[in-house]
Amino acid sequence: SLPAYHADWVYSAGAEGRVTWDDVHWNFSATLESDNLHSTTLVYGHFKSRAQEKLMVAPEKDWALDEGRVLTAKAGLTYDDSNRDSGSLSPLAEVAIDHINGPAGLAKVYVSYARTTETPTYFALNSNPSGGLFFGNPDLKRETSNNVELGATAGSGAWTTTAAVFYRRDNNLVDWTYAFDETNARAANSVDIDNTGFELVSRYTSKVFDLTIG
Repeated sequence: SLPAYHADWVYSAGAEGRVTWDDVHWNFSATLESDNLHSTTLVYGHFKSRAQEKLMVAPEKDWALDEGRVLTAKAGLTYDDSNRDSGSLSPLAEVAIDHINGPAGLAKVYVSYARTTETPTYFALNSNPSGGLFFGNPDLKRETSNNVELGATAGSGAWTTTAAVFYRRDNNLVDWTYAFDETNARAANSVDIDNTGFELVSRYTSKVFDLTIG
């Protein structure tokens, strides 16, 4: 038999910008994307082509504080849509204090919230739902993720360090799950997952080399 063949033609266009009006910075972006799948095996789904749009607008404002500190607040909305799935409106927000010049080189602290969404891949949607090592699921819906994060940046000499703690809740996240009575095969299913994490990254920069550890 001939080997499996997959080709996904993708066409996209996008624009982004930042405009300042009356002391408010308006951040915006727009992305349009369409694709067309050609495959010998991913043929079990409801469609083989898809168009998607993403629009974002987020006003941002700065306030000067004492000792050179700057308070920045940003809030906005993102809209994701597809001709194969329902649209979704997502908020985003961030508050940050910059140029702190605090102890241990503390330079910036921030707290942010963002909601993001995406649609399942063709591999999950169009694989055979009743055979093979990876069972597809043509009825998978849009995935969503809500993330809350608290972070800080500090620097001293050639060193810069960033640290963050976050909590993320994923809903309808597409994952490959298995049943205990059939552990050799995986099936694409929607699952809900809560994640709590910590991230620490330090970077040393010199004229000769850069070193990053985390």
